[in-house]
Amino acid sequence: MNLFIRMMPVVLACAAAQAFAGDTPPSTNSASTPAKPAPVVLEDKTLTQEQVNRMLSQGYKPKKGRGDTVLYCRDEAAMGTHFTRTICLTAEQIKQRTADSREITDKLETNGGLKTNDH
Repeated sequence: MNLFIRMMPVVLACAAAQAFAGDTPPSTNSASTPAKPAPVVLEDKTLTQEQVNRMLSQGYKPKKGRGDTVLYCRDEAAMGTHFTRTICLTAEQIKQRTADSREITDKLETNGGLKTNDH
């Protein structure tokens, strides 16, 4: 009887091993997994590669707009909150913003930050 009690765990382990050995692992058939969508290539003919690289370094990500329009989107902090909002602009709008900012900076530098009458 003592031998039977000692051998019982070994017998159960062998029976469990044979039971699990019959299971086949799930197949990794590529037909059952959904195919990755092809990447969308956006071509913006209004910008040079240098300008595109600069906008990407500023956090803009290109997205498809209506028709052939390419929009450049980034998250910007809303004034007075910790929340961000996504701003999407065309390349022309970003160029205009940059030019306006540069103009304001130049005016401030030439005037020393003082208001003048020539607004």
